[in-house]
Amino acid sequence: MSEERDDSVEPVPGNPLRATLTERGAQWGPWPASRPPASLKQSEAAGLPLVVEAALDFGSAEAEYAALRDAVGLVAWAGQTFVEVSGADARAFLHNMTSQGVRSLDPGQGAPGLILTVKGHIVADPAILVLQPDRVALLAEVGLGDKLVGWLDRYVIADDVVLADRSDQVVRFAVQGPRAVAVLQRLGIDMPEPAESRLSVVADVDLAGGGALVCRRHGSSGVAMDFVVARETAGSAFDLVMDAVSGEGGRVCGLTAWDSLRVEAGHPIYGRDFREDTLPQAARLDSHLDWEKGCYIGQEVVSRLKFRGHTNKSLESLILDLDAVERAPVAGSPVHQGDREVGWLTSVAWSPQHGAVIALAMVHRDACGPGTALEVGATERHSAQVAEFPLKT
Repeated sequence: MSEERDDSVEPVPGNPLRATLTERGAQWGPWPASRPPASLKQSEAAGLPLVVEAALDFGSAEAEYAALRDAVGLVAWAGQTFVEVSGADARAFLHNMTSQGVRSLDPGQGAPGLILTVKGHIVADPAILVLQPDRVALLAEVGLGDKLVGWLDRYVIADDVVLADRSDQVVRFAVQGPRAVAVLQRLGIDMPEPAESRLSVVADVDLAGGGALVCRRHGSSGVAMDFVVARETAGSAFDLVMDAVSGEGGRVCGLTAWDSLRVEAGHPIYGRDFREDTLPQAARLDSHLDWEKGCYIGQEVVSRLKFRGHTNKSLESLILDLDAVERAPVAGSPVHQGDREVGWLTSVAWSPQHGAVIALAMVHRDACGPGTALEVGATERHSAQVAEFPLKT
């Protein structure tokens, strides 16, 4: 298997933040800078998020990493999927369609959820945000709008439900780090702290003269706030939030720094760390499952797995014996234990905290204990060791 990088990308159509980010020194490149394993069927690959052009850094990924970890940073996402589900039956419909108890979520509340096949495999992992009693938003990775709407629509029979992909009408960015709450206070936005494995939402915030939605969640470096703003006011809204971030000693950050923290924290991304043939427990997504709710598509398989106690593969944290990410195998490269192939890398990043290249990998359960020695790479193998999941920081 070749380890050449696939740098073919699509720019997010008409990205309204491109000029703003370029003026701030953005270095552009493909996101994600990886590809799925060669074993992935073409039909499965077609359902994965797009590889798009993104702001990878603003001159110093390590300084941006430090800001996100120790202060606060403003992260420009590579795009988003934003699907609205509206109508009198919106919450009841999503309650039956997803792994979360949506009926128990009031306006202003949200939760990470999963949409599964009847075999328990993951179709998508949207954040479920209840905006009004009859209006729910699904927030997910870029390029999944058609897939989400198409999948859900096949199950709308007599329900009072309207599905609308509004991804091209909004822009998403995030404030993350220990000073994120102080940034929100500077903006005059009051949000309650969400319970564990939950989200809090404020809809219809007036931000720079336009409407915005703010979602507070638990991020890779503590508190994180997602802002979803109208495209027409995205530039002015971004500048306003950036001023508040600067006031707290923060800076604008690219996805390279954010990804380092994400891999350290063991937060998987759909299309990279798990895909359409992955079971929730294999991707360590138990927080996306509500064990108290009634039936939903895929529940029988998921419940059976809970009592069986394990999956054949699971997502693991690895530390590679490499001191430069440029020399590391790319995501999708095989993982070996001796002569046996036992999995593949899903995400690769540089960790300033550990002073080493780190990775997430889908590994067979016989080779996933902490301290297990492995080798990674196709044409050239590098030593690696399974670490505690997630990595200690």
